[in-house]
Amino acid sequence: MRAGLWRFFVPGLLLVITGLHMTLTWPLAKIGYAYAAIIFGEPSLVFGILLLVLSWHLWRTRLLRPTTYKIALIAKMLPQRLFIVSLGGVLLAIAVAGVTYRLFAASAAEPLMSLFANYSWIESWFISLLYAGISVFALLLPICLNEQLEGQLTTQVIKLAKVIGVIIVLFGIMNYFTHIGSIVHTQ
Repeated sequence: MRAGLWRFFVPGLLLVITGLHMTLTWPLAKIGYAYAAIIFGEPSLVFGILLLVLSWHLWRTRLLRPTTYKIALIAKMLPQRLFIVSLGGVLLAIAVAGVTYRLFAASAAEPLMSLFANYSWIESWFISLLYAGISVFALLLPICLNEQLEGQLTTQVIKLAKVIGVIIVLFGIMNYFTHIGSIVHTQ
């Protein structure tokens, strides 16, 4: 149970801190990326709050058995169905905006992604597909909760979430290199 609790609490706390900062200060507006506060900051803040609330509920119930833990997780998430579906809609809108306005195009100063600088649609589609995948997960989660987190649809949704999660982690790791390189190339 405690390991499960930390899986929600730690990412939730990090998302709230970074999302709140970006939502309130719009730090990237100074360099021409004001939309980044909406695209990155606001969803991070909302998902972070959702994870913190869920971890608090799970901590409060202090469940020990995995089966009881799963039942409590379902019970705590069910009232949030409309909210989660709304988040899925927001993420889908961000994905469409990303492709429509090519919001995620790499700058020529980034070491790896600059290889695609003349093909701005590649990174726009890549990031937009990640947002769309998370959106599908959020839109289908209420159905999975109704299935008691079992069944064929839930299995496929969990596989989708794992694949997207791995891609996001790998892309995030790569971004440390590219963002450092971008700073080095522009100073």
